Amino acid sequence: MSPRRSLAALLLAVTACGLFPTAAAAQVTVRQVDWGFGGKAVPGLFTPVSILLDNPTQDTFDGVVNLYRANFVGDRRGAVLTEPVFLSAFASRRVQFYVIPLDSGESWRLQAIPEGLSPGDDGVLTATLPRPGLTDSDAAGVVFLTGTDDFTARVPGLPRMDETLFPPRPEATEGLRGVVLDHAPDWEAVRQESFLAWLNGGGTVHLLTGPDGSPVRFGGALTPLNDPSSRFAVGRGTVLRHAQKASAVTKLFAEGALLADPTFARMTADDLAFEERRERQTGAFPVSYSPTRLEEEILPTLRRMVRPEHNWGLIHILCLAYVAALFPGVFLVGRERRGYPATLGLLIAVTLTFGIALRTVGRRGYGESLSVRTTALVRALPPAPGSETGATEVTQWADAFVTDGGDYTFAVSGDTPIYSTGEASESVKGVIRNTGFNGEPGSLTADVPPFSSRAFVAKARRDEPAPPVELLAGASGTTADGSGVRLTGLRVKVPPELESRARLFAVHHRHVYPLNASGGVATMNTNAEPIPLGNLLAGYGFGLVGNVSVQAAPYGEGNGYGYGYDPYQQQYWGEDDLELTDRGLDLAARQLIGRDLGFRDARQLFRLAAPADRVRVYAVTPLREEHRILGAAGRDLPTDPLPNQNGTTILSYEFPL
Repeated sequence: MSPRRSLAALLLAVTACGLFPTAAAAQVTVRQVDWGFGGKAVPGLFTPVSILLDNPTQDTFDGVVNLYRANFVGDRRGAVLTEPVFLSAFASRRVQFYVIPLDSGESWRLQAIPEGLSPGDDGVLTATLPRPGLTDSDAAGVVFLTGTDDFTARVPGLPRMDETLFPPRPEATEGLRGVVLDHAPDWEAVRQESFLAWLNGGGTVHLLTGPDGSPVRFGGALTPLNDPSSRFAVGRGTVLRHAQKASAVTKLFAEGALLADPTFARMTADDLAFEERRERQTGAFPVSYSPTRLEEEILPTLRRMVRPEHNWGLIHILCLAYVAALFPGVFLVGRERRGYPATLGLLIAVTLTFGIALRTVGRRGYGESLSVRTTALVRALPPAPGSETGATEVTQWADAFVTDGGDYTFAVSGDTPIYSTGEASESVKGVIRNTGFNGEPGSLTADVPPFSSRAFVAKARRDEPAPPVELLAGASGTTADGSGVRLTGLRVKVPPELESRARLFAVHHRHVYPLNASGGVATMNTNAEPIPLGNLLAGYGFGLVGNVSVQAAPYGEGNGYGYGYDPYQQQYWGEDDLELTDRGLDLAARQLIGRDLGFRDARQLFRLAAPADRVRVYAVTPLREEHRILGAAGRDLPTDPLPNQNGTTILSYEFPL
């Protein structure tokens, strides 16, 4: 044998003996990824992403699965979502995360890390998931729910969705508008309760007949769906029966009956004619309303409310002294010494000295303390079937400012809250646990540098009622000038806590009606001209928070003003903190009211219309105690609220007319 062949054989033998081990294959693989509902997701809303994992090895997998948003080069953006996972040998399991997709071009990466290993080690799976299919279409969010083993049933024009993908947490169903069913889903109790909570919160269910033509019968928590009526309400939600089998549904029927959403605002022909007439008379053109990036608008608004105080005079003096030390200071020393070592040593010493001084002065605060700015949108839900008390659905945006850097853990009250940093551009050194490792509620842990802040979004459902508001009387009618439908009268009963502390108003169709409360009853002024809904959402009409003063209407009814535009023309560095905070919270409240009304699509702001057959009553109050952010330094789940919290609670009630 030649020397070259002998060397090759030796290397092969060494490799076979494990002296040069090859990279170990990942123990877990990704078989399937399902985004949102029917493969579609609405940007800016909490969305489930279901990932089917396989363990094709004979060893058990015990570790964590991480998911994070990545930029175009794969760098992490936002915080990491993590879930503990156990997979037996040759087993499969679905893991479901709840994220807020923001852009169709973003990518998401998954890591499956066995216990004892770290990201980047051999044996760790790192995979890029298929991008979410984002849509703003009116038809988005309506799915045909099928059984696990049903591979043939179809409804024209509707995406199929495996019933096992329905999230067990109702907080993650915001992007789901309607469900079409022709069978009773085989769900455990927690998923049945989640579906009923979604329906009670305003969902729409279309019931087809079973494959044999008989009505579908439900059991367990879904028993209320057995009502034989062709149309009936379940809380805020609606159930409609159709005497058709799935196999007999045509595309025309699906578009007219199943995709049409009775709770979604649409302009009528009269509304469009009125808007065109107004534009011709005023010469004003509508402006764009694009709240699909709501987190990217509200969170910066909250962040701007905190202004760290720095001794700018001392900083400027240090900068001037540094320049003087370099020249002529270092120059003169170098000319006298005429030696490079002394000159370079002095240059390094001056740079280090002034660098440390500027860093110390810049990082130091002057009277600041840990504080939180937050706003909570609280939807009051009626009692679910079989329950005597109502519930609330709370979506909360917060920005926490700290003076001492380190790890902080934030949480909100609720049994199963979900979290997001809503961040598409900044890498957040943090972890989101939607479920704690010991079964406790989830939380967000993030590293916050000193004298900086961390913003996040949280959503939770709480089995506790909102302050009671009751509709006493309400009516609407068509105006004589043909400008559309308007309220003709409204009376609601309010508790003392809202009468004395809340800004009350009603939203109906295309207008806003301020309410005056006295003696426990809030009424509208029938002699006052209502405010266009677009004006309120763009920042005009009346102040919602504190003593904020706004213009009654934009010049030219909106010409040149867009959604999210700051109508207060704030001089952020020339106002006191209280005024700045009130104005920021006022703007955030308007953005959240637009979100609550369901205006997610890019459309014309002054052509927005809420449903005409119902009225939404809002109460904007100072931050309520139950909506204070929980937090503490470290990684343990906090139980106490953070100090120095300022914000608003926006209570939303809906009543049929």
